[in-house]
Amino acid sequence: MWSNLPCAYWPVPAAPPVAIKAAGAAPILVVGTTRDPATPYRWARALAADLSSGVLLGWNGDGHTAYGQGSGCVDTIVNRYLISLKVPRSGTLCP
Repeated sequence: MWSNLPCAYWPVPAAPPVAIKAAGAAPILVVGTTRDPATPYRWARALAADLSSGVLLGWNGDGHTAYGQGSGCVDTIVNRYLISLKVPRSGTLCP
């Protein structure tokens, strides 16, 4: 909470959010964690849905990141995506 305090008193008004669709982009893998205290899983779902080529990968776990946190399922899928451009089925949820 304390790290966000300066934003409350920032002297410049925020710009309106811009819709990003990434039209024409190759598949974009969005990885979310179901119990992430910083970026809720619903945000990952929404981002994947907003992107024209968004693909959602979820991890039913705790913490702010999923990759490299002990889930062989997540690590295998992300590695295949990064190394071989193999895209998982959107909405895949790793245990």
